[in-house]
Amino acid sequence: MLNPCENTIPYALSLLAQIRKFLASKRGTNNDKQVVIASSLWQKTCHFTTKFDPIQARYVGQEMREIVAFLEPCARFLGQVKRIP
Repeated sequence: MLNPCENTIPYALSLLAQIRKFLASKRGTNNDKQVVIASSLWQKTCHFTTKFDPIQARYVGQEMREIVAFLEPCARFLGQVKRIP
């Protein structure tokens, strides 16, 4: 298992591949398996965003933006981020 503190770049790329696969597969489906996968991705993404190494992360800026772009609507849906008017 990769540690995002020490392996930020490979962890980010692996996480993003999982996110992309999930987003591509969820189109038109709505079942319990999708909820479990989304929950797992939510946990992994939250863990990553609290533990990544910012020095390494600067080399994968576009990928970091995509990860945050996935995280933001999930957080809004879960009510963990307040919308700023």
